[in-house]
Amino acid sequence: DTTTSEIDPTDTTTIDEPDTLTNEDNQVIIDDTQGTAAADNVESKVYDLSEYGYNMTIELPEGCKISVGELDECILQFGQDFELWVQESFETSVADRKTKFKNNRHNQNLGYLVDEADGYVVKIKSNGVISHNLFYLFDVDGLKIEVINAQGKGYSYNEIMAMQRAVKTMRVKAAS
Repeated sequence: DTTTSEIDPTDTTTIDEPDTLTNEDNQVIIDDTQGTAAADNVESKVYDLSEYGYNMTIELPEGCKISVGELDECILQFGQDFELWVQESFETSVADRKTKFKNNRHNQNLGYLVDEADGYVVKIKSNGVISHNLFYLFDVDGLKIEVINAQGKGYSYNEIMAMQRAVKTMRVKAAS
């Protein structure tokens, strides 16, 4: 199979393929066909992440669960369709992060839905499944801090945009 397809990075149309992942027995293990974001249906409140090691605030859905992962990443979860990770980054810039994505038979970049100086939302097709990812980079007290969605899980357009709206509320607190 040597067919290639051109990808228009300005195309932001939604493809009507279900965002569903099945295992080898054809059992659905991730069903993202609903596409609505639970986070859109609740009030937001400002959370302070400094007690988790990040001198920042973020507006999240009320009732968001905040925990610390094995590598000191701050995990922000709401329901099944909202999971952001805040962690120290080894990336030097958003542009550098973009160049590391390799378009190949298994992974395709279907275009950037949001492309800003401090981050992006990208639509991808990975092993036949369409999903969305986000990456934002902040400078916090001289450290590079990245905010990403949980990896290995498919997110619909509405779900990733609910997370992106939360990321856009992040503020670095003044150094004390």
